[in-house]
Amino acid sequence: RWRVMRAEELRSMAESPLVEIGSHGVTHANFRQLSDEDARAELAESKAYIESATGRAITSLAWPFGLYTRRSLDLAEQSGYTRQLAVNYQHKEDTADPRIRPRVGLYNDRSWVEQMHQVNAAFVDEN
Repeated sequence: RWRVMRAEELRSMAESPLVEIGSHGVTHANFRQLSDEDARAELAESKAYIESATGRAITSLAWPFGLYTRRSLDLAEQSGYTRQLAVNYQHKEDTADPRIRPRVGLYNDRSWVEQMHQVNAAFVDEN
């Protein structure tokens, strides 16, 4: 269903001033179900691979499925992620936590027009 981008595609995209490449984990794991050890490995391996492929520091992470725990936020911060993104906040206190920000999910079962309306609405709400 999805083709993983090749290293040269990542490198090419990373050269654009309009694109930021971030991490999404290695296996698209649910971080709510991972041990600290497994979570650290997911975060570190993904970061290392993308940094190697792009030649750039990777500091952003979008949580797979939008799922994380308060401990996950700490582990990601310790791994060098300064911006963490989730489709929905998981905890009430996250709205005041500067490490985590909302993001808009894009999906292959929705039209391009519908998704652009969603992106535009999120941008207008934030500004």
